[in-house]
Amino acid sequence: MYRMIEIHSDHTDYQRIVWRENTEDPLNTYRLTTLTYGTKPASFIATRCLKELALQNVNRYPEAAKAIQQDFYVDDLLTGGDSLENLITLRDQIIQILAHGGFLLRKWAANHPSLIPDSHGPNLNVSFDKDAYTKTLRLFWNPNHDSLRYQVKRCDIPKRLTKREILSKTAQEFDPLGLVAPVCWSLKI
Repeated sequence: MYRMIEIHSDHTDYQRIVWRENTEDPLNTYRLTTLTYGTKPASFIATRCLKELALQNVNRYPEAAKAIQQDFYVDDLLTGGDSLENLITLRDQIIQILAHGGFLLRKWAANHPSLIPDSHGPNLNVSFDKDAYTKTLRLFWNPNHDSLRYQVKRCDIPKRLTKREILSKTAQEFDPLGLVAPVCWSLKI
């Protein structure tokens, strides 16, 4: 995703790399022209680009623009709908909007095979085996059963269990959708 976002030419000097293969070679200078993963503003800039694409298309494709603004977590899109026909339309509109920005959605997973775009066959990362799970955002999703599973890391219980220890462990759980929040809240209380 980040490599699809071009940096303004005035800012490429801030992404300068000095490189040489060995100490006898002269120094070569390179400037990165795309967004660099790992820099502080990279995540914000990437998500802001998605938001801008949605804002530019809100009048043309209001539902797709809303999904782009609300259903992305960095570069993962998790969305749904009420009917297969609506989802196919939504999928096609999202693909069209993101294509204007040079973004290609890959690694499709769905609970119905017709939701996987035909043009994405070689990049496909989906299985319709009855026990197959797709992992995203620390959640495991089974497309056949349309069920979610959350895996908690087992931790060692110290000899002296304190409130601080419990709060520390519950704060380490990554739960962006808030599905495990009721369990964590009861532990925190």
